[in-house]
Amino acid sequence: MNSKYITLLLITSAFSISACGSANSREPIAVTDKYEFYSNFWINQHHFLYNKAGKAKDTNWNDGFADGELGKLSAEERQTLKEGIVFYRDSVISYSLLFNWGLYKLKRTLINFSEDESFEMEDFSDELVEHLNKIKPVYKKYFWDKHHQSNNAVVNKHLDFITKYEDEIFERVSDLAQQPWKDEKIRIDVTYYANWAGGYTSVSPEVHVVITSQDEGIGDWLELLFHEPCHSIMSSSNYKAAELISKVSERLGVVPPRNLWHSLLFYFSGIAVQEALEKEGVDYELYMIRNDVFSNHHEVIFKHMPAYVNGETTFEEALENLIRDYNE
Repeated sequence: MNSKYITLLLITSAFSISACGSANSREPIAVTDKYEFYSNFWINQHHFLYNKAGKAKDTNWNDGFADGELGKLSAEERQTLKEGIVFYRDSVISYSLLFNWGLYKLKRTLINFSEDESFEMEDFSDELVEHLNKIKPVYKKYFWDKHHQSNNAVVNKHLDFITKYEDEIFERVSDLAQQPWKDEKIRIDVTYYANWAGGYTSVSPEVHVVITSQDEGIGDWLELLFHEPCHSIMSSSNYKAAELISKVSERLGVVPPRNLWHSLLFYFSGIAVQEALEKEGVDYELYMIRNDVFSNHHEVIFKHMPAYVNGETTFEEALENLIRDYNE
């Protein structure tokens, strides 16, 4: 596969895209103290193609569509959509939406364009740009209204809760992680399709979250909304949690549990959302429990971390008990 399809020809500076797009392309659909929510046409179309390509088999480009979903398309429109999905299948989906530099740059560039504009950017391959522009009228005519409505609906559904509890939840997670938040609003691009996990986050040059608008369970979307930005204050190698995990493991002479930092991220953000939901009379079970996320850590986390969450011990002491127990 030719990586030039999505890898930049680094001709320009990292983010020399301010001249692209209109002012309207940067207008959020909702703003709170902590968040700016967007429903961007191009971001949604990109994730739509990525999702459909991931479900397409070698000979069946339309496997990702429900029966009858393509029935209204003309033969020419179907061919255009087919060519775009096949291109994404063959040249894009082998790359991670989160970890590939080309897809990261594509995401950061698309947010500067509105649905009334063509996507024009010399840094990307001509074939990629061509497919995105050719599919635009097809996506806009048959799929965008549904996706845009879903994006607005999920934000409106949860906006009162977010506005009421966001400061409290952010402060709670920050206290538990022992790491302050950056002093900036977090951009949330709401998309009908996201990645396999329902959301992902990049943290440079600022925190940028992509999150699905498909809200399937009580509290799930809210936990994901608050979980994702936590990647900017907890990671595998930076910030206080990683520092303490390494410090305690070295003192005990053991290898730290793999991805313990991420398990704790799920735990801390889940606890903060759970506490807020309880004030609204909602009995919420953490996402990591219901979906067996990092289940190999559950026993030691739920044995030793509640004491820290309840203020009965320090983070370092709880981690020492947890890591020692895990390695016995």
